[in-house]
Amino acid sequence: MNNFAEELVSDQIYSGKSFLSKIRDLLSNFQSQSTSTLAVDVNGFPVGEMQNELFPGLKTEILKELDCKDTGASTNFVYERFRWRRCQLQQICQKLKIHEAIEYTARYRMFYFFDHKTAVCTIPKSASSTWREHLRLVNCGPPHHLPITDDARLKQINNQSVAEILQNLKGLTKIITHHAGMLWPDRFHEFWLPALLVNDLVPQDLRKTFNISWPVPQDIRYKTSVYETLYHRIKPQITFGQFIKLVITSHRDGVANPHWKTYHSQCSPCRMDFNYITKTETLEEDLLFIFAVFGIPADASIVENSSRKSVVPSRDFRHFKWISKALRKSLQQLLMPDIQMFAYKWPKSL
Repeated sequence: MNNFAEELVSDQIYSGKSFLSKIRDLLSNFQSQSTSTLAVDVNGFPVGEMQNELFPGLKTEILKELDCKDTGASTNFVYERFRWRRCQLQQICQKLKIHEAIEYTARYRMFYFFDHKTAVCTIPKSASSTWREHLRLVNCGPPHHLPITDDARLKQINNQSVAEILQNLKGLTKIITHHAGMLWPDRFHEFWLPALLVNDLVPQDLRKTFNISWPVPQDIRYKTSVYETLYHRIKPQITFGQFIKLVITSHRDGVANPHWKTYHSQCSPCRMDFNYITKTETLEEDLLFIFAVFGIPADASIVENSSRKSVVPSRDFRHFKWISKALRKSLQQLLMPDIQMFAYKWPKSL
């Protein structure tokens, strides 16, 4: 890695506006250096418009022989961290033979910074609220009282055939954000009811009265009185083990909620060929780099729905002590492709 890259991406030195300013100054000062040297450093990354202007003729061919040994996930350099994550993902994808619904990803999960030739795959619990806030601000809409999908340009794209959407995505820089954990939202109709049904906690008479069965149709919403009756009659207390059973069962039956659905089933990381892999653990640093390099006028310090300022693994993992080994093994098998793709490790204590 050359001096330019080391100075450019040291997340130990720069933060906020000073970081953005430093990046732009360094990019400008580097125009006279050898493009062949630079091409090796950014191998596998497409060239954004800002880079095109600074480095005309820059080559970015992907090496046939991938080698992730020269860098690592714990590096202090944002730039090298991105390169390592992408390399790691590509290597794992070469080994795994998994099905990815890229058509679903292209039409329902990809959102665009329209004037910056950049797209991001957003899914619940992986900084999706943060990304959508940036998308609204940069794209000047839609307003907050409307869903992010209510955008004329997005609708125009999604009205095309899947083949046309994928062809358009080939020319864009693509970003994905991964999050290491799962959270348990408290919407009764979307989370509690499925968990109650999977764990046989809804009495038969209530099932017949309200015509409730598993799987719960995702497009059906019962009257509020139904949920109130269930709540007061059952007084539900869903345990962690019962929640994990819901996660596994809903995947098995093809009805997993997006909040805990696997990443490869939503964002198709092996087939979509994402250029930048961000993580919620390093999100602000990652966004600072991406916004600066591609000239996206957004404030990386904006973070939505950050209810937990810190994560203590030992505190979270203690819940696994109360579930069976068989359930833990099923969960591990379900999540292992994602864990490997995004360079996490299954805790030995589990």
